[in-house]
Amino acid sequence: MQVIPTVAFLVKESGEFVDKYISTKTVPDTLRQLLFESCNLRYETVEPTIVDLIHEEGSNEVEAVYSCLVSYGILVPKKGYKIVTIDKINIEEKYAKSIQSTPRV
Repeated sequence: MQVIPTVAFLVKESGEFVDKYISTKTVPDTLRQLLFESCNLRYETVEPTIVDLIHEEGSNEVEAVYSCLVSYGILVPKKGYKIVTIDKINIEEKYAKSIQSTPRV
């Protein structure tokens, strides 16, 4: 029997994607801190990959969208976070392209 993977996301309890501003730290340090705050994964054991850069007209910021694939049952959210399957989340249009282009295992 073939198992078809389910796409799910780690989100805040509010349903928003997990996010973090990069200011004085390096990208790896920021991703390390983000993982530490939100779930049981360690930066050294996953491979966060940049999948998109989003710039909204008139903004001075560029949003980097990262993804990492983990096997079902590995990810455990910390308090204030939850795992939501793709059919149960309202995805903003600006993220749809990033999600559609992310490879699945």
